Amino acid sequence: MFDGKNLLFKGVNGETMENITEEVPLTGTTYGRGTGVTEMAQAIREGRPVRIPGDIAFHVLDIMLAINDAIESKSWVEVTSSLPEVKPLPADWDPMNATLS
Repeated sequence: MFDGKNLLFKGVNGETMENITEEVPLTGTTYGRGTGVTEMAQAIREGRPVRIPGDIAFHVLDIMLAINDAIESKSWVEVTSSLPEVKPLPADWDPMNATLS
């Protein structure tokens, strides 16, 4: 479960050098591992597009290769791929809801 405190880092106090954070309330499910696969299975069963498309794997690979190229060349390397915005799961989404009747 991922139900610990959500802290947003806002900077460092210049006088005390302490981190400035703000607690952000939890919303929605606290399930974490397996959520993507569960949501994908639900989408396939419902006949709707999956939330996270396979294109994300290409984009992640593109980022990893750009990082490697930047290290080797000791310069900035542009990441040329992109993805459309992925909307978060609805706050009431529950991975325990049955998808088969």
